[in-house]
Amino acid sequence: MQTFGPLPPETGLQLIRVQRSASGGDHPRYDWDHGHTLVFQQTWRNFLTDRTVVLYLQGRSRVSGSVELARFRAIPGSERRILDEAEVRLLLAQTLRDLGEDDALARDPGMHLEFLYADGDEDSCELRPVWMLGDGPGYIDAHTGAVGRNG
Repeated sequence: MQTFGPLPPETGLQLIRVQRSASGGDHPRYDWDHGHTLVFQQTWRNFLTDRTVVLYLQGRSRVSGSVELARFRAIPGSERRILDEAEVRLLLAQTLRDLGEDDALARDPGMHLEFLYADGDEDSCELRPVWMLGDGPGYIDAHTGAVGRNG
């Protein structure tokens, strides 16, 4: 990526997929298709975004692809630190153990970051980040680590 200059501030690229053909397939289907496809996802402050870079490597010397990167700007007032997924999983596991429960829920791959209306009122414009546990309704507040329930 140095060919295109530095990445936007506070962003990075995370390799998410390698495929064994130069056209994005699992295996080459044509003579020209020998190579690899590399798919990167852009991160901002270590969170994955919807922006990607796809590189098609044909043979040893031909490279093509698409680059869809963005610059990100925090919404004013949203600079509070958000707990990352690893921190939340550790916090949840400890909470479950303290309650005498199995901490298997902390390893559930369905945990994901969402934004809920801060006061439960959809007419409100204030949103707060929470880590949803599976399909919900349980969550962990991404600022405080407090366990909550939506609805």
